[in-house]
Amino acid sequence: MAAIMDSKIDPETLALIIEIQLQDLRCMTKGKHTIGNGPDSEVAAQIMKAEVKNLSSFYADRSMSRSIAHALVTDADAIAAHARQEKQATDDRAFALRDNPQGARRQPTATASSSASHSKFAEDNYNQKLI
Repeated sequence: MAAIMDSKIDPETLALIIEIQLQDLRCMTKGKHTIGNGPDSEVAAQIMKAEVKNLSSFYADRSMSRSIAHALVTDADAIAAHARQEKQATDDRAFALRDNPQGARRQPTATASSSASHSKFAEDNYNQKLI
């Protein structure tokens, strides 16, 4: 199993390997004995079954975390683009108000751009931890 942990196997192949190992273990544990007093080979098979299930869980968790990291990176670009558009709109409004200060009832605030830059910093920091 250590070879599986160290190699670069695609998820479908890994799932097949794990399923075959679990089938083999199910076949190995079939036998007649008194309850609670199984042979050593069955105890070893049960321990190996637990290890295979742990391995399966590890790879499922790793796959999910990579998917989340990928989504964060992808969404970060979209959020950054939206923040740039918002900043451009704020700058355009400020420019328009300089030409016609009577046309505005309220002045734009800088909180949108500062929160966007804080959000970008937090996302970059989180992405670095994931990757």
